[in-house]
Amino acid sequence: MSLVTSQSTAPNSALQRGLVVWDESTRCITFEAVKGTSATASPISLDRIQTPADLINMIAHMKEKSWFTDQHLADFVTLAMTLCNYPRFVA
Repeated sequence: MSLVTSQSTAPNSALQRGLVVWDESTRCITFEAVKGTSATASPISLDRIQTPADLINMIAHMKEKSWFTDQHLADFVTLAMTLCNYPRFVA
């Protein structure tokens, strides 16, 4: 799936992948809430994801959040890998 320009809550300079939004003006990733929950995470600066290991550590941190769903995970990994130009490995 590709990144699409958001038509909902994302700012004008943002890209959205499902429940995850990239804001170019702040260089941060934010999360949208799933109906019935509230995503209360602080925005994640792309500067915190410099290596694939940083991405794995961030995933582990986010998985501890009760509102962080499997859909958030899939969208976050896809968006972060795209923004960081990490290669995709296909089995």
